[in-house]
Order: sequence, then structure tokens, then C-alpha cells
Amino acid sequence: MLWQTLCMQDSVLGWAFGAVALLVGLVTALAMGKLLGIDPAPGRNASIDGLRGYLAFGVFLHHATVWYLYARTGAWGSPPPSIYRELANTCVSLSFMITAYLFVGKLLDARARPIDWTALFVSRVLRLTPLYLLAMGALFLLVGALSGWQLRVPPSALFEQAGHWLCFSMLKAPDVNGVPATTLLMAGVTWSLAYEWLFYLSLPALALMLRIRVPMALWIGCTVGVVLLVMNKPDAIFPTAFVKGAIAAFVSRQVRIATLLRAPGFGLLVLAAAWVAMFSHAPNALVTLLVLAGFCIVACGNTVFGLLSNRAAVVLGDISYGVYLLHGLLLSFTFMFILGQEGGAAMSPTLHWAIATAIGAGVVIAAALTYRFVEAPAMKQVKRVTAWMRRGRSSGATIDVSGSS
Repeated sequence: MLWQTLCMQDSVLGWAFGAVALLVGLVTALAMGKLLGIDPAPGRNASIDGLRGYLAFGVFLHHATVWYLYARTGAWGSPPPSIYRELANTCVSLSFMITAYLFVGKLLDARARPIDWTALFVSRVLRLTPLYLLAMGALFLLVGALSGWQLRVPPSALFEQAGHWLCFSMLKAPDVNGVPATTLLMAGVTWSLAYEWLFYLSLPALALMLRIRVPMALWIGCTVGVVLLVMNKPDAIFPTAFVKGAIAAFVSRQVRIATLLRAPGFGLLVLAAAWVAMFSHAPNALVTLLVLAGFCIVACGNTVFGLLSNRAAVVLGDISYGVYLLHGLLLSFTFMFILGQEGGAAMSPTLHWAIATAIGAGVVIAAALTYRFVEAPAMKQVKRVTAWMRRGRSSGATIDVSGSS
């Protein structure tokens, strides 16, 4: 009944709540983009960037609905069947597809433009780590406040717990300092980052499969990293979403097919795929096929009638990492420290969505600020750090399976 009241199952009102929050988020992203001078990088696929923005905000919408029940029952979990039930899983799955599309694409292009492996991995570290460490600082502050700023576990245990979190929760995400369900303070979003790193570490092996030269030391190091991660985290298997993204990378490089799929009419197929994935009870095989087809269309540059390429969506895509990583913290801070348990539980569904919409705007503002002053400055250091790492280092041996002499 609680979920029916909030989401109205799949009624128009249930859609309207999320649509209004998304519209406010887009307007906020547009305003922050202009204020902070966040401009799309040249040569990027605007449709992919725009899609990434919608996906990150979709995860926020899912967790905004989860908090409605959590504030009343203390039970954290997916809502019953509604438009918000599978939103987070669908959005994260598509984000994995984007990752595979982009980086398998780099491998496919390597024959004409060799991969700078050092720069690639430096860029991944500088792209993901600075904001993650900032988020960890905020998480530890929340933990400190919830534990009354008192040490509840031995210092060695506290350092071990914090260490797991600082390593992207690759092995586990333990409770910190005795605060139960610490992971819920971030809405549990860090689990996907372990899969991202697993995929990055697998790139040298994928490159060898595509007959691309890889430095031997890098191949060995990454292979050891993958083996250790999988051994210590048995459930760390590749989601099939990475395979779908790789397929899209191949399709998008077929010039005739890509040109055809950019035709506006194919945008209708993307919308149909989205509708089937979110609102229908179609067989999983059909959903998988339609989602793959829709993603291939977007990967080829179809803007879906401008929905993916408008400036607001692209800016939201640029700051999407911050939206994804920070929204759980802002939801937790608002409902735990500002509203409190009684205040959150007493709100009507309409008031809850009004508060959630305001939080969504706050998430976008925070993500834009951290992008401008944390993420972007770090990414500008890629060339400098890469050059520093190369200084005084020999090129090393390579594994060559290209068949050339």
C-alpha cells in the first residue's frame, strides 16, 4: 500500500512524479553548465553523453522511491512492480554497456591509432579516484555523526573497514565503526565500481584477442589483478551488459549501418525499446534484443529527436559520475539529519516527491561543482602524470599476436 500510494503503480501520476524531478534536474544542469562553463568536449558522441546523464538520474529516482518505504519501515529493498522497480538495475546495466562501447571501441581503433596504455590507465585512475575519495570523506563524516564521534571498534578494525571502502569496495563494503548498514548511506552504489575496474583490468586480455600489441608487464599485472579480484570476490563475474556494449562498438564502426541507424525514424525504435524494458512484461529474450538494438542505434549517433543531444542532457552526462556517486549521501543526509526518522515517515507522498525533487536539484548542483573543481582539474593532469611515469623508464617487452614482423 505504501508503494502504491507513492508510485501509483504504473499510473500517469506515478510517471509524473519522476518526470517533474527529471525536468527540474535537467534545468538545473543547464543552469550550472552555463554558470560553471561546463562545455561538451569536441569529438564526443553527444547521444552517449546524454544517455549517460539520464541513466545516472534514473538511479537517483529509484533510490528516492526506496527512501519512502525505508523512512517508514526501516526495510531497504526494491519497490514492488512499478516504473521505479527495475530503474536502477536497468540504468546501471546500460552504463556498463556504455563503458564497454567506449573502451572496446578504443581497442578497435587501435590499428589506426595505437593505444597509449599508460595514459589510458592514468586517465581511469584520475577520472574515478579524486571524486571517490571526496565521497568517502563525506561517508566517514556521516558515520562519525551517527556513531556520536566515539570509537566503537578497535582502531585496527576501523582502519581495515575504511581501507576496504577506500579501495572501491572491490572485495567488500563492511560496516564502519559499528554503524549498521553503512553501505546504505551511499545507497549501495559502490558495488558497480568494482565491475568497472574489473573491466578495465581485462582490457589488455581483450586487446590480445583482437591481435593488438600489449606491453608484457601490463598484461601480466592486469591478469594477476583480475585473478586476485575474482578469487577473493567469487561473484565478480562480468555482467552480460559488457558484451552488449562491445557488440555496439562493432556495429557503430560499420559505416553504412551507422549512417542508416542515425535516421530519425530509428529513434522510435529506441523509445519502443525503453517502453518495453520499463513498462511491459515481455519475455526477457525480447527485452534483451530490443535494448541491444536501441543501444546500437544510440551508439551510432541517433539523438532520439534531440532528447539525448540537447545541452542540458549532455551537461548532465558530463557530471553523471557525481550524480551517481553523491546522490545516496544527499538522500541519507536529508532524511537522517534534516528531516529525521519521524519527519520523513510523516510526509505525504506528494511532499516526499517535492523533497526528492529538491534533493535531485541539489545532487545536480553538487555534481556540477565537483566536476568543475575536482574531476576536471584531475583529468587535466593526465598528460603530466603520464609523462612523469615515463620519465627514465624503458619501453619494455611486448606481446605481439598481430602476425606482423
